[in-house]
Formats: sequence, structure tokens, C-alpha cells
Amino acid sequence: MFEIKNLNAKQYFGILAAIVVLTDLVILLDVPILRQILGFLCFTIVPGLLILHILKLDKIEFSKKFVLSIGLSVSFLMFAGLLINSLHPLILKPLSLIPII
Repeated sequence: MFEIKNLNAKQYFGILAAIVVLTDLVILLDVPILRQILGFLCFTIVPGLLILHILKLDKIEFSKKFVLSIGLSVSFLMFAGLLINSLHPLILKPLSLIPII
């Protein structure tokens, strides 16, 4: 049976990469409802899961991992947005769709 705990690193990153690619395709194709849902889920969960995996916090229980991944994702995206906005003073809209993609 498919369990998240039994995935090795290659499978784990493959699934996360597939989620990111699917989200990018939905955003670029401008699918109305899926764009908002997948964008929200991808940006609030995936960065935190990657940070937790880098910090080797894989053996904590699911509820703690879920809350930590959301918190880490939100804080990472806030600091990344601040960094992008302050490092690109010549771009008029640095956080719009085209410069980010």
C-alpha cells in the first residue's frame, strides 16, 4: 500500500516536482477554479515540506508535520517575496506573473 513514510528521497521529490509542474501548467493555462486551489495548496504546503525534509524532521507525527510545513511555507514565502522585491528595483512589478515564472 502507498504510504508517505515508506517513500525514499527520489520518490518524495518526484511527487513534489509533479505537484509543482501540475500547478505551473494550471496557472499558465488559466484554468479558473483549479488555478486558485492548486496554487494555494502548492504554495502553502510544498516549501514547508521541502524545508522539513532538508532539516531531517521526517519522523514526526502527521499533524505536527502539517502545521510546521504550513508555518514554514508562509514564512519562507514572505521572506522570499521581500528578497525578490528588494533585489529587483529596476523591474516595475517584480512580483507579477511574468518575472516570477
